[in-house]
Amino acid sequence: MVVLPTLACLRLAVYEEGGKFIGHRILPVSAIRPGYHYICLRNERNQPLTLPALFVYIEVKDYVPDTFADVIEALSNPIRYVNLMEQRAKQLAALTLEDEEEVKKEVDHGDAPSEANSEPRPTPAENGVNHTASLTPKPTTQVVHSQPTPGLVKAPAKTEDLIQSVLTVAFVIVIVEVEAQTIEELKQQKSFVKLQKKHYKEMKDLVKRHHKKTTDLIKEHTAKYNEIQNDYLRRRAVLEKTAKRDSKKRSETGSPDHGSSTIEQELAALDSEMTQKLVELKEKQQQQLLNLRQEQYYSEKYQKREHIKLLIQKLTDVAEECQNSQLKKLKETCEKEKKELKKKMDKKRQEKITEAKSKDKNQMEEEKTEMIRSYIQEVVQYIKRLEDAQSKRQEKLIEKHKEIRQQILDEKPK
Repeated sequence: MVVLPTLACLRLAVYEEGGKFIGHRILPVSAIRPGYHYICLRNERNQPLTLPALFVYIEVKDYVPDTFADVIEALSNPIRYVNLMEQRAKQLAALTLEDEEEVKKEVDHGDAPSEANSEPRPTPAENGVNHTASLTPKPTTQVVHSQPTPGLVKAPAKTEDLIQSVLTVAFVIVIVEVEAQTIEELKQQKSFVKLQKKHYKEMKDLVKRHHKKTTDLIKEHTAKYNEIQNDYLRRRAVLEKTAKRDSKKRSETGSPDHGSSTIEQELAALDSEMTQKLVELKEKQQQQLLNLRQEQYYSEKYQKREHIKLLIQKLTDVAEECQNSQLKKLKETCEKEKKELKKKMDKKRQEKITEAKSKDKNQMEEEKTEMIRSYIQEVVQYIKRLEDAQSKRQEKLIEKHKEIRQQILDEKPK
């Protein structure tokens, strides 16, 4: 645990393979920034070194306790969070409205047949929220009773149960399998992840090449420095040896020492020449390193920009592919819902015809004709209502697809 984060520091120490200390650097944690950086090392006295440096890639992340994980998830994707909250509010409102309608119907039709009040309620989902109410509005009884027929008073409620049960199944299928994929989910697609890995490898190779160039340049400058140093030491040793030999000869002959001043001038000139060469070498080295790092910066910047363009294009292609697949799947689901509705209504019609067979022949023919006519009307009405619900569902999905594509285009660099 860091008690005083503002005073926290990070120490980087570098050693040779043999354990010899090369240099270190102490950085305050608050000054660390993410990305690629060069960190110049310092010696034991914390004095800056000329050549030793570290080329690092830093990732900075925020620590979030598990208690606030939900808050961070909502902040990272606020649009999805707001949509979930709105959807939950609509579901609760629809569930409350449905309960009020049922209570009112029980009060108004207390003496009606038991079938009118035996409408099965949809199974509540998790946390008591009915997930079918937000997508499929409950059919009104005004349309069902527009053309009442003798002997079929119980049919509207039963047919309403059919359409509600079909829409309930359809709603579950849409939410689970055909829900619009978010950008985060699209980025997890195999083709997009593969392209990301390829770009990461290309960037890593680029950084590695520049690092090799920097290392080679530093080695070259080190070799030149050693060459100048060795030449200086060799020439200085020759001058000192010559001065010593001449001094010995003069002491033997007893002649006055006039050559010492000449030797000192030559040594001073040699030191001055050595200093000038080292200054020129250092300036040349700094300029070459600056040019090399500028080249690296612009090449990495260009590479990242190209990678972002390719990733945006790839994400757009992945989104179109997934969205087309979702629309195709939704179309298949709609056809399945229609077949299910027709199948259940046909089954109810056969049950009615079977019940009518136990009556008189004339009455049976009359009721059978009326059943067929009423059945055709009801099938047309409820299929139309089912198609309307499916159309709204498809429009909602297409609108969500447009929003996702617009979000992808917004991420494209200007």
